Amino acid sequence: MDVRITSSEQELLTIFDNWRDLHLRIGRSFFNDPAFFTAWWDIKGREGNRVLHVATGWNEGRLVALAPLVVVRRYGLRILEWGGANVFDYNDMLLEDHAGCEAMWHGIRASKGYDVGFIRGMEANSTCYGALRGIGRPLRNNTIYRINLEGPCGVAWRAEALSSSKRKALRRQERQLHTKGAFSFHVHGTGPAPPVVISALIRQKAAWSSHNQKQGLFDDPSSAATLLESMAEVAAGLGTMHLSWICSGDEILAVHFGFIYQNVLYYYMPSYHLDWGHTRLAKSYL
Repeated sequence: MDVRITSSEQELLTIFDNWRDLHLRIGRSFFNDPAFFTAWWDIKGREGNRVLHVATGWNEGRLVALAPLVVVRRYGLRILEWGGANVFDYNDMLLEDHAGCEAMWHGIRASKGYDVGFIRGMEANSTCYGALRGIGRPLRNNTIYRINLEGPCGVAWRAEALSSSKRKALRRQERQLHTKGAFSFHVHGTGPAPPVVISALIRQKAAWSSHNQKQGLFDDPSSAATLLESMAEVAAGLGTMHLSWICSGDEILAVHFGFIYQNVLYYYMPSYHLDWGHTRLAKSYL
């Protein structure tokens, strides 16, 4: 395998179609589609002293592997990390043949241009987790839950899935939601995302971040809005969007920006109105 490093935007454009074809063949994460990467790079990636370090693996002129990496300067070090590491979940490498994983990471490690690698957000069953454990040191672990939902839709499942006390709590929370008007739940998956819903998501996330003194994407609500609107546009174009929200009357109380990919619903970015936090909206919402 011939491992190369793409470090310029012009080079990135030349491999876009090959990247898309590779993802369509073997992609396991929707975030590995090049449209998500380029949307992030155009809006957030260029800031913060980042440079492209996208690793590609070629075999007889065919793109057979790709790692969407960048290098960012922090604390006086050049740190190698996933592109969109501060925004995306479910990061991974695209690899046509898993036997080439070690060769890809060998090429990446030999590429220079960085001082230390911080490869976060890896699932234990991801393509390159095993290879990374052989060359790196795990810093911390997180738990990711996979939930299988079976049975009828609507409210019929409550009697079987929930205890009596939980059903009472859910009804009590729903009555609270009705105080401002009729309760309604909406799902959007096709076509452009409703701007009013994306605006509510951004407004609620920015308010929550400020209230809890959390730093991150929503420190700059305008930039966050541009990025999420671009991500929603990409997801709509790829047919992977799952945008849902709860209303009480005309007011949007909670939003979830998620994705459906390969028949799996991915939980990504929830938000709720701070004035309704006491109703435990997140639990009712799910």
